[in-house]
Amino acid sequence: MGLYDRVRGVSRRDFFRIAGTYGMSSTLLAAGAFGGAMTAANLAAAAESTYSKRFSKEPKHTLKFGAAGFNQQNLLIERAGCLEFARDLEERTDGEIRIEFIGNNQICGQLSCVEKAQQGICPFTSRPKTPNAPPMNTHAKGLFITTIGVLFVVPDSLYVRLIEAEPLVTAFWRGLSSGLLILLGLLALQGTKGFRPALTTGWPSVAYIVLIASTAPAFVLAITNTSVANVVLIFASMPIFAAIFSWIFLGEGIGLRMILTMVAVILGLGIIAYGSSENEIASWKGDLWAVYVCIAYAGAITAIRVGKDVSMIPAVPVAYIGAALVLMPFASPWEIFMEQWVLILGHGMFIAVATCLLAMGPRYISSAEVSLLILLESVLAPLLVWAWIGEDPGRWALVGGVIVIGALLVSNLVVLLRRAD
Repeated sequence: MGLYDRVRGVSRRDFFRIAGTYGMSSTLLAAGAFGGAMTAANLAAAAESTYSKRFSKEPKHTLKFGAAGFNQQNLLIERAGCLEFARDLEERTDGEIRIEFIGNNQICGQLSCVEKAQQGICPFTSRPKTPNAPPMNTHAKGLFITTIGVLFVVPDSLYVRLIEAEPLVTAFWRGLSSGLLILLGLLALQGTKGFRPALTTGWPSVAYIVLIASTAPAFVLAITNTSVANVVLIFASMPIFAAIFSWIFLGEGIGLRMILTMVAVILGLGIIAYGSSENEIASWKGDLWAVYVCIAYAGAITAIRVGKDVSMIPAVPVAYIGAALVLMPFASPWEIFMEQWVLILGHGMFIAVATCLLAMGPRYISSAEVSLLILLESVLAPLLVWAWIGEDPGRWALVGGVIVIGALLVSNLVVLLRRAD
C-alpha cells in the first residue's frame, strides 16, 4: 500500500492541521511507516511519536530536501525511496543529521529542481543533479543576503522620524506600502501557490499573522514616544525572548550561557529605561512599546519554528495589509500621501526588501550568525538618525546598549567557536 493510499482517509484540512502541529516531515515519515490505512487520529498519534523521537536532541546538521511533486495528493518521491532514505539517515546518525522536506513545489517545480540545488536553495533534491552543476557557497550567500537585509532595515526608524504625520497614519502607510510591494513580488515570482500552505497550518499561521500585524503600529508608536537608540537597542534583546518562548512552547532547554546572557541583557535594558527619565526625547511609554515589538517578533519566530516545513513569507503581506485595513478607520491617510508620497513609498520599499531578504538569508546560516548580523541595526540605526537629524541617543542609552550588544556578541561568538571546534 502506497503512502497516498494510507492517508486517503484523512481530509486535507486534518492533514495540514497535523502537519502544522508536528511538521510536514514528521507527519509524512509517520505515515510512511504505518502499516495500513490511517484515520486523522491515527496519523496525529503517529506524527506526535515521530516528532518526539526526531526532536529529542538537537541535530548537528539539518538538511533541506527540496522535493517536486511532493504533497498530499502527489507523493511521487515515495516511489524513489526518498522517505525511506531520510528515515534511515536520521536513524543511522542517531539524530545527528535531520532532514526536513520542503514539498508542494514551494522551492521548485519538477523542471527546476536541479537549478534550485545549483543555486544552493536546498542541498539535494528528488531529481538527480546534472554533471556540470557548479558548486555554490551557500554559507557565503546566506551571509551576503542577511547583511543586505539588515542594511535595508536600518533606515526604517529614520523614515518614521522624517514622515510628518500622526503615528497611526505613518503605521497605516508603512503596513500598506510594504505589504503591497511584497504581495506584488510574490505574485510575480511564484503566483498564488505559496499562499495556501502558509495560511492553512493552523495556529502557527494565525499567531504569526496576528503578531507581525501588531508590530506595524507598535513600532511606529515606539519610535514616536522614545528615542531611536532606545528602540533599536531594546530590539537587540529579541533572542532572549525567543529563547524563553522556545523553552515554554517547544520544550527546549536554557543553558548556563543563555541564563548569563539574559541577566546581562536585563541589566542593560534597566539602564536604558533609567536613562529615559533624563533624556528629553526618550520616554518609558515608547520603551514599553519597543519591548512589546521585541516580544511579538520573538513569538512570531517561535511560530515559524513550529511550522518549519512551510514558508511564512506569503503570510507577511497578509499581516501588513491586514494591519493597515484595521488602522484605516482611525486614520486620515490620503492627504498625507499626496504631500509625502516619495517618503511613504521609499519607506515601504526598504521594509519590503528587508523583509524578503531577512526571510531568505537566515535559511543558509546559523541562528548565532543571524543574531550577530542583526546587531548591526542596533549600532547603525542610531548613528544614521544622529547624523541625519541630530538626535542624540543619550549617555545612558549608549551605556545600556553596550551592555546588551556586548552580552549578545559574546554569547553568539561562544556558540560559533564551539561549533568550529
